[in-house]
Amino acid sequence: MGFLERIKHESLKNKAILYFGCKKSTSDYIYWDLLADYVDSSILDLKVAFSREGEWEYVQKLLKWDLESIQKLINEDNAYVYICGNLEMGK
Repeated sequence: MGFLERIKHESLKNKAILYFGCKKSTSDYIYWDLLADYVDSSILDLKVAFSREGEWEYVQKLLKWDLESIQKLINEDNAYVYICGNLEMGK
């Protein structure tokens, strides 16, 4: 949240992408209201994976789908990429 506030208040040209993984939208999707404000302000591109709803989706899958655009954003646009979720996903 601190990085997003910095981008917002310093009017930085950078845009952040947040890959957020949680089990359920009804119980684990914390800060959704604050994150929605950043999305509405075009500061944040939010990608959410719910691992216990519908077709179980994980952050790793979203990252794989977006690999080329992530590389472009990092290499050409100086973008920030944040990945949030359970530590187990790192394995």
